[in-house]
Amino acid sequence: MKNGKRLNLNLASHPAQNRRLFFLLLGLVGGLLVLLLVVGGSQVIRYGFRSRTVRANLSQVQQRITAADRKGKEFERQVAQAVREHQKPVDRLNQLIYRKSFSWVNLLGSLEEMLPDPCYIVSLKPSFHEDAVMELRFRVASPDANSWQILVGRIYELGFTDLRMESETRGTDGFIIFDMTVTYERDI
Repeated sequence: MKNGKRLNLNLASHPAQNRRLFFLLLGLVGGLLVLLLVVGGSQVIRYGFRSRTVRANLSQVQQRITAADRKGKEFERQVAQAVREHQKPVDRLNQLIYRKSFSWVNLLGSLEEMLPDPCYIVSLKPSFHEDAVMELRFRVASPDANSWQILVGRIYELGFTDLRMESETRGTDGFIIFDMTVTYERDI
């Protein structure tokens, strides 16, 4: 046993004698660090390219949004100009359609319902205002104030609004002629 090398298992007292294990562990740790460095570097480079691509796409999207806003404002300006140019003829046409579609039978039926028996209409002047609103100016002959009060009550019952008494005169036949204006809204 004198020919062989003596094996010293106490690594703490003689560390230089087991250098292979030390270099092996150092190589493994170094290789792991290099591997982590390569993987981390590739990730940084890949995300750098991705962020550059995202920034380029974002700038394209912002340019498209700006162009769309510009087109939208141009369209709104064209719509406003078309409204200015065509609003009056359209309103006139709508008024004509409203007047043609107006049910005179319903209005005259309502007027007939509201008149007390001794009263009669002397004159009637309709005046169209809005889409469903008409102002009626009429003169009603009534033998006395009581019949006129009944007429006023019925006017409000039938849905006429804004009753305005304009004048009151005595006719040649002894009837009191009331000149009044009411607002009539038709059901659309």
